[in-house]
Amino acid sequence: MPLPDETAYDILGLPLGAGAAEIKAAHLKAIRARRHSPREVNAAAATLRNPDQRLALDIQAPAPPQWPTALAETFADAAPETFLPPVRELGLPPLEALVVIRPDEVTAAWRPPAGEPPPFEPVDRYAVTLAVLPPVEVPE
Repeated sequence: MPLPDETAYDILGLPLGAGAAEIKAAHLKAIRARRHSPREVNAAAATLRNPDQRLALDIQAPAPPQWPTALAETFADAAPETFLPPVRELGLPPLEALVVIRPDEVTAAWRPPAGEPPPFEPVDRYAVTLAVLPPVEVPE
C-alpha cells in the first residue's frame, strides 16, 4: 500500500521530467520489484502517460529545492542591481514618524470656507467615494 503522500513519480521512482521511454522502463521495473501492488503501479504509469492528469500532478508537486540548470542559465545574466534593495536601504521613516489621520478628528477640525458651498462632504469611515474626490477637468 502506498504512503498517503506518495505520488505516481514516487511509486515508479521517476524524476519530474521523465519521458515516455523512462516511464515504460520504470513501470516494468516497479512491477518486478513488487514494492507496490500491480494495480497501484499501473495506475501510476497511466497517470504519467495521460497529459492532463500528469499536469495536475505536476502543479501539485512542491518546487525543487534548487533551480533546474536551464532556469539558472536563463537568469544568469540578470544583474542583482535590477531588483529592489532591502527595505532597510530604502530610507523609509521609522514607524513612529507616520501620521495617522482619524475621520472624527478631520470632521471636527474641518470648516467650510465662508460664503462658499463645501467642496465635499466629509465621510465617517475610510472609504473612497466620489464625494471625497476633487473635480477633475479632462483636457480635450
